[in-house]
Amino acid sequence: MDEFVLARVLHVLGVVLWIGGVAMVTTVLLPTLARMQSPAEAMEFLLDSDNDLLHKPVLPH
Repeated sequence: MDEFVLARVLHVLGVVLWIGGVAMVTTVLLPTLARMQSPAEAMEFLLDSDNDLLHKPVLPH
């Protein structure tokens, strides 16, 4: 495979994942945070969800 094609595929994949993450944050996470009772509760929820998203496997073993 040509290195340029591989680089383009990786670039497009990265862009798709980045846009998907931004879409998830703006359509799901931000409205949820806005409904929280206090800023402390919102920060705790944000940190917990960030930890869950970064450290849990996507597919079960």
